[in-house]
Amino acid sequence: MERIKLRVINPDTKEIVAYEEFIENAGWQHQDLMENGEHHNWEKGISIFIGFPREMYAGRKDRNKTEIYECDIIKRLGGTEPKFEVVFDLKRGGFAYKQGGGDVLRFLFDYTQDEIEVIGNTHKNPELLKK
Repeated sequence: MERIKLRVINPDTKEIVAYEEFIENAGWQHQDLMENGEHHNWEKGISIFIGFPREMYAGRKDRNKTEIYECDIIKRLGGTEPKFEVVFDLKRGGFAYKQGGGDVLRFLFDYTQDEIEVIGNTHKNPELLKK
């Protein structure tokens, strides 16, 4: 089973860092829940995240081998569609993409790695979804 990867966004600076780097910089010792769940301190783990959005890795990479996360903005190469936001769709139980504030359109896995490219994210480049 592949390990779940997260990234953390500083709401003030919009800086994106890996979960492990965030924990390290905050002075906390990270313990992987899958391997050491019995030692995980939930209160400590949750308290440092207050006000910091977390996004999960979708398990896919784009044509440039860039990891795709929730809230990334992607475009389909060779397609006529506009740009899309990557979301986790709870109804369908998987990563998907949607246009603006609309409904989820398709699963992320409907396209091959070579057909999609990450061009930004909703924190640093929200204007990309308006174009």
